[in-house]
Amino acid sequence: MFIDNIVIHTNGLLLNNENRRAILDISDQKVLPHPNDLFISLDSVDEKSYRNIRKGGDLSTVIENIKKLIEERQKRDQFGPNIIFQMIIQEKNQGQSEKFFKRIKDIHSKLSDKRLDIRFTKDNEPWRVESDTVYFRNLEGKPWEKEINMGFFERELKSLQKRGIIKS
Repeated sequence: MFIDNIVIHTNGLLLNNENRRAILDISDQKVLPHPNDLFISLDSVDEKSYRNIRKGGDLSTVIENIKKLIEERQKRDQFGPNIIFQMIIQEKNQGQSEKFFKRIKDIHSKLSDKRLDIRFTKDNEPWRVESDTVYFRNLEGKPWEKEINMGFFERELKSLQKRGIIKS
């Protein structure tokens, strides 16, 4: 049996030294199977909104863990894993997508030579990335909330398009 893709999802809070080292060790492209993608769900880079969305979370710890992960991957001269910085657009983080993108781009550009892409999906369909990625998606929620959540998502996309961050 051959597994060609492993994906890890985390909120980033427990990306301590031991866990970062373990992820990087198993993400070495010479070792198969290896995790190709590491999703870090932040949902906001605004401290107040982050605490409201990520109960018990600590944004400064997560940001520090992300920086250390990127630095360690860079120091190892290792391609993997692709890091996907995820923002699930919802009422609690409305109007923050540009700030999110800029903060992640700033951190990434200072610490990594790897390309940073941007991706968004309306229906959260599966996809594969080729590099680190800022990923915007809508909050799925309950069936009766789908239209409301899609409205939040559409407004954020239009804002990002208007500012030239994403293409139409």
